[in-house]
Order: sequence, then structure tokens, then C-alpha cells
Amino acid sequence: MLVLWDGHFTAAVKVLCSSGVAPLGDSTLKALIDKHPVVPPPSSPSNPLAQPTLVVDGECVLKCIRSFPKGTSCGRDGMRAQHLLDAVGGEGSVTSSGLLASITEVVNLWLGGSCPKVLAEFVASAPLTPLLKPDKGIRPIVVGGIWRRLVSKVAMKKVGKEMTQYLGDYQFGVRVPNGAEAVLHSANRFLNSFHADGSLALLTVDFSNAFNTVDRTTFLQEVHQRCPSIYRWVQFLYAQPARFPSHIAQLLISI
Repeated sequence: MLVLWDGHFTAAVKVLCSSGVAPLGDSTLKALIDKHPVVPPPSSPSNPLAQPTLVVDGECVLKCIRSFPKGTSCGRDGMRAQHLLDAVGGEGSVTSSGLLASITEVVNLWLGGSCPKVLAEFVASAPLTPLLKPDKGIRPIVVGGIWRRLVSKVAMKKVGKEMTQYLGDYQFGVRVPNGAEAVLHSANRFLNSFHADGSLALLTVDFSNAFNTVDRTTFLQEVHQRCPSIYRWVQFLYAQPARFPSHIAQLLISI
């Protein structure tokens, strides 16, 4: 297996434990369409931004390129994070420094909302792979292009700290390392220490298809208000309708 040859042992284990890809057919296509309901494009806020759009330097971009995990998959264009890292890895060379400067200019172009909207469906979408769950349900998996992921990494690196403060203790997913594990172990410890007799129950709630049913108008309004410096980038990604062809091999969804 190539993943083993490249030293990606975690990925190899995941492949071995996977239930596989759903078969091509009407039932699979229907399940995917049901998980991605077609809705009208969201409304964008009309009031001006409270902050100028984010502008980053080459050092920030380089750190984000280096932060991609080893073996990060490519999008439909075949570009991998490792390609960028190899290209700018020659420290001190004129070529690498010039390339990093050009990449930084492109990142700032996207952050500033200067990219034509007509390109949004290509930058902000990705091929959809329908994986099978153990219960034979469908789990849609997408792998976005490396450019979209890089710009989003840069944006979150700049606003992540203030968003963590805003969200406070109401969540353990954003910028909280091992947050889900901490919640699970804390709950188990509490139950075992104080309610070993079974007198207390814990209710867990899982929202069905939560990401794809979020109200994007509300989402854009919150970003506009809470972190306006990255609003233009978020608007570029989420304010346009997603392209969803009928053939499963070409399915694209906004991510």
C-alpha cells in the first residue's frame, strides 16, 4: 500500500478499518442529495465592515503551509501541501523567497475579496466521495483544494484566539486540543466517582446533518459581526450556490 510505503501508518489503519465506498446507484445518489438540500443563496449583510480585511505576511503563510499534516490529500487539481512546502523549502534562495511572496499576494487577494465570484464554485467546492458507515448509511467525504485550505488556515490563525475567547466554555471544538476527549473522560470520571450506583444518567444529543442545514444567512451575519476581517473570504466561499451535477462521480458540494 502506498500509504504504508510513505510512512502514513495512521492512514493505513483507517483504510483497513473502513467499510468502503458506497456503490454507484440511485439509492446512493438519493442519500447524498438528501444530505445536501438545495436552498436559495443566502442574504449578505448590507452594513459596512467594522474592520478592514485581513492582510498577512509571508511568515504567517509559510507557518500555515508547514502546519499541514504529513500526507495531506490533494483536491481535484492534484496540488498537495507538500508541493508548496517543497517549492518554498529552499531557505535563502531567490526562487523560494520570490515564490512565497507571490503565494502571499494570492492569499491576500482571496482574503480581500478580490477574486471573481464566478470562480467561487471551483475554489469552494470539491469532489464528493460517499463512504459507507458501519450501519450501511452514507458518510459524504470531501477533500477541498489546497489553496482554499491554506487561505482558511491563515484566516483562522489570525482570528482564532479572539474567537476562542468569544465562544468561551460553551464549546470544546474550536482551538481546544483534544476537546472531545476531555469532555468524554470528564463525564466518565464524574459518573464513576459520584454515581456508581447508576442513579444518574447522561444524555448525549447528535444533530443530524448539522453542517449542511445551517442557515447561511445567519452564519454570514455572525461572521460579519464577530470577525469582520475575514468576512470577504467567508462570503466568497459560502454566499454562492453550490454546483451539484447529477452524476455521482462529479458531485460537488460547497465546503
